[in-house]
Amino acid sequence: RLEIRVKAARGLTKIAGTEPSCIVGIEYGMEKRATEMVSSLTPEWDKSKMYVFSNVAEQDVEYLVFKLVHKDMTTFKDVVIGVLPVELSTVMNSPNITQDGWRQLRSNGDGGPEFPGVELRIQMTYMMDDIELGEDPEFDESQAKHKPNFLSLTLEKGRNLMIEQGRSSVDPEAIITVLGTSKVTTCVRNDTNPRFNWKGGFNINQPDWVVEIAVRDRARFGSPILGRCRVTMTEILAEQPFKHWVKLLDDQYRFGPEGLGEVLLGADFVYNRKARRLIPSMPRFGRSSKQNADKRDQSLVAEAEHDRLLSEAEAAGDNLDATVAMFGEEREIWEKEQAAAQALALKQQKQQAKRMEKVMPGDYQVSIHVIEARDLKPQDSSGTSDPFVTAKCSLGGTSRTATQKSNNSPLFDERLVFSYKDLTRQALHEATITVSVYDEDFYIFKQMIGSCSFDILGIYTKNEQHEIYRSWVGLTDTEENNDEVGIQGFLKLSISVLGPGDPIPVHDLEEELKLERSRERDEPGAEGTMQWARERKLEYIAMSIHKAQELLTTSNVVFSSRVYCRLEFAGNKINSHPCTVNSATFNEQLWVPAYVPTMATRVVISMWKRGGAFATDIPLGHHYIDFA
Repeated sequence: RLEIRVKAARGLTKIAGTEPSCIVGIEYGMEKRATEMVSSLTPEWDKSKMYVFSNVAEQDVEYLVFKLVHKDMTTFKDVVIGVLPVELSTVMNSPNITQDGWRQLRSNGDGGPEFPGVELRIQMTYMMDDIELGEDPEFDESQAKHKPNFLSLTLEKGRNLMIEQGRSSVDPEAIITVLGTSKVTTCVRNDTNPRFNWKGGFNINQPDWVVEIAVRDRARFGSPILGRCRVTMTEILAEQPFKHWVKLLDDQYRFGPEGLGEVLLGADFVYNRKARRLIPSMPRFGRSSKQNADKRDQSLVAEAEHDRLLSEAEAAGDNLDATVAMFGEEREIWEKEQAAAQALALKQQKQQAKRMEKVMPGDYQVSIHVIEARDLKPQDSSGTSDPFVTAKCSLGGTSRTATQKSNNSPLFDERLVFSYKDLTRQALHEATITVSVYDEDFYIFKQMIGSCSFDILGIYTKNEQHEIYRSWVGLTDTEENNDEVGIQGFLKLSISVLGPGDPIPVHDLEEELKLERSRERDEPGAEGTMQWARERKLEYIAMSIHKAQELLTTSNVVFSSRVYCRLEFAGNKINSHPCTVNSATFNEQLWVPAYVPTMATRVVISMWKRGGAFATDIPLGHHYIDFA
């Protein structure tokens, strides 16, 4: 394996009048790593951070490339300061010997600005372990059949923890977090060199994970964080079992002006047959209806059945996968289909990532062409509805079409336009548009038939035209006081999002209608067709909430504030029960409906502070998860 540490850079100058925000990218064939961002003319990176590339001798790669990049936070563009290609043979010819020194960067050669005299200090070691023949007496053949799924951790002690000026002692307590699950050590009173003697484990069901440790002082109000550290999966797997002193950093994972202390972490990644395959069960479930309870019971039954089959297969000396194995031509067809699907998904992901890089802050326009609706659920006693369409954008603004009297399949053909100035990338990331169909009534004024929601940034990065064009969508009732479930009708619409310098998309309507009819005929299940919208199935997104921490460090939050968590997707949202900040333990599971396939792209998790009887609730923070 090849072990690399990026230590420092020198010879930098100001870029556009400001200190450069530097990141070092490391490219080894198709593998890429990157350091954290440091803003300085003489940046220094975490010297304990190690980047590991395995199976070096088996791969046909001649050069290791380091690229020093400035992240321009104004234009959101990367400025390449220089590159450093290192011939691997110079490192591999000296196995188990560390090479540490300053190296001159070269120009990128892309016609950009030149930065002569910049040097990068890197440390490289090619580790080649001795190969011993014979059998390992401790080797367990049954464990070798399975991939590791359980991370066993120990946090023995800490040393040299920082004491804030004006105080004489600390009461340290450590929080260990892996894949969103946190565990807490005991609190050690009045000790800057505490012995935690903590041991625990985490179920691992993802290919990439990070161990995060935060040490806090329980003696002070709000339990402020003394220091944090991260240890990546690669670092732990590079040395099994892992046991090292890890330095504590500040809230941005940077070295402070003074040392914050260290903790002794041990880790071992192994296979454990008892490790859970689904999300851990919580002590109780809030907001559970009979339908949600049935869903949860089905999941638990399926898990229990899987455990039973696995136990029987292992007892018989067989593998469970053999019961569903495919052979011969059937296997080849399946593998080709899987490879084609993966290649298409990867291509679409790369194309969307490139379009995401082009998103610029500035003026934006959202245009919605409401074309027609079909099979709307009747709301009046006559068996018809008086539908009209409204569009509401989270950035501000609501617009509506005219009302079509006594018609369950009306033709609208109206455009609703929203214009916004000086939008930031963050505002675009959070923006949504909700299109709803209502029945107009003289007495009640309006009653929802159904709605659908879209993420504005998802539309903007969907294709080169930044639009959804003449697409059918299924309408669902998202109002809390309604019990309507399922598709309430269909709406055909186009939505375009145009930003700075984007041309207005132009379509040949006759040609588009021909393509539309041929697609309905040849690909009836393609995205945007009526059948695609009709085949939406009701599923659920389930989120288990255990507790929230460090909320007192957020503005507008005091010790007696009441907070809650919200889960939101495609216009549907549900809130947890409120808790006080000092005991924000929820132990609750939230379920939100998701009709798939869908054009919504994000699941939103947010924390809110209750505003009281005469004030609105205040958002404390949001987290976004890609629904795909």
